[in-house]
Amino acid sequence: MSTRRSLVITFCITLLCAVSFGIVSTASAGVTKLYYYSAKNCPHCQEYGPLIHKLTDQLPGIELVEKDIWMDRSAFEEMIDLLATHGDLPVSTPTLFLGNQVWIGLDHEKLRDIEAQLKECTAISCLGCPGAIATGS
Repeated sequence: MSTRRSLVITFCITLLCAVSFGIVSTASAGVTKLYYYSAKNCPHCQEYGPLIHKLTDQLPGIELVEKDIWMDRSAFEEMIDLLATHGDLPVSTPTLFLGNQVWIGLDHEKLRDIEAQLKECTAISCLGCPGAIATGS
């Protein structure tokens, strides 16, 4: 199987999963949601959560959807299913999804990468942004 065909199939599976979880919707076209899976007892979530909130508050057209996998079993299951669309990845918090991109764990370098991706999306109205999907709840 060619690499291009494999990528197309992977993208389609990811998109179908996103649609089934309600992560992709045309209801709020132009708004990109950054999904942030955290846990009440996660020290990295405590450290980086406020920075993620501040970042998304500063960018127009970006909405942060935070889900606590410790307090909400369905959020945990949703995160597991989304991670499965990206291959064999560890289950850990914090985990963030933006379109077809995923970040597991956070540090300042990853936070800068997330910020760059979000800014790229806002610069082109998110609809054509590689790695981002216009979403709705």
